[in-house]
Amino acid sequence: MNRMPHLYQLRKESVSCQEIVILAVAFLSSEEARLSRFLSLTGLNPADVPQLLSQKEFQIAILDHFAADEALLLCFAEAQNIPPECINDALRSLQGPNRSC
Repeated sequence: MNRMPHLYQLRKESVSCQEIVILAVAFLSSEEARLSRFLSLTGLNPADVPQLLSQKEFQIAILDHFAADEALLLCFAEAQNIPPECINDALRSLQGPNRSC
């Protein structure tokens, strides 16, 4: 099994919202069942994902998907060695009216 990078651990500093989103997409993509569930819930096509990565609405949808599934959130946080609250903080930051990551 391929291990994804542990950005939080390597950098010993906070991870940006965009980095968390990219890691989250990679995490979903690493297991077909996880990705299929996300795509089914959102109605997206796998080919659409790369083009959507830069869109704030998609970034929110990705992090909201994790926030709605505590087991998935905790599994992702543990796999990336990122405190779970960082993922929720990134979601809130993206949702904020005048905040950017």
